[in-house]
Amino acid sequence: MKRLFSKIRMHGFLMLLVVASTGCMDNQPELTFVGDSIVARWDLDEFFPHYPHTNLGLSGSGIGYLQRTLAGRSFDDLVILSGTNDNYSFSDGHIDSYVSLYVSTIESADANHIYLYSVLPRDFASDDPAVNDRIMKFNDMVSHAVADNPAITYINAFEYFYKDGQIDLALYSDRLHLSRDGYEVLASLLKGLLDK
Repeated sequence: MKRLFSKIRMHGFLMLLVVASTGCMDNQPELTFVGDSIVARWDLDEFFPHYPHTNLGLSGSGIGYLQRTLAGRSFDDLVILSGTNDNYSFSDGHIDSYVSLYVSTIESADANHIYLYSVLPRDFASDDPAVNDRIMKFNDMVSHAVADNPAITYINAFEYFYKDGQIDLALYSDRLHLSRDGYEVLASLLKGLLDK
């Protein structure tokens, strides 16, 4: 029995050393990532090893999932990348009401701070040719709507993924979901803000 407790104490000490050596700090806010499959596929352990984090990404999700996930919960820092699955709502007849719903959902979140990524460009096989024009319009409307809110930092990632009227294929795995390089871009944009 004495040996067992000795091994447990030693194991606990080694675990403490491992945590200390990774640079994890108790004073870091927890980052909660919410969004669709782009978030769900993001390897947060790889890209944010020094931050406590939770991934609440759900493939195929849109505004309904965002509303349900944010309602009635408190967060330290919230990271949101959502909207690509609702791009049909970005058409002229629906965009104003959708932007209003999207922004009010995000602004109602109980979080110390919110990092809101723009919707990323896409070129999936089933996309219509105007999809990125609609996404640009949506992003512009959202960025203006949250510009004066000190609790929200808007991250315009779209411009890093879209060059000369086309998506940067090196940043995508299938013209919708991201490659490791694409996630590197997203992570560096966020880390630049977190490390200030």
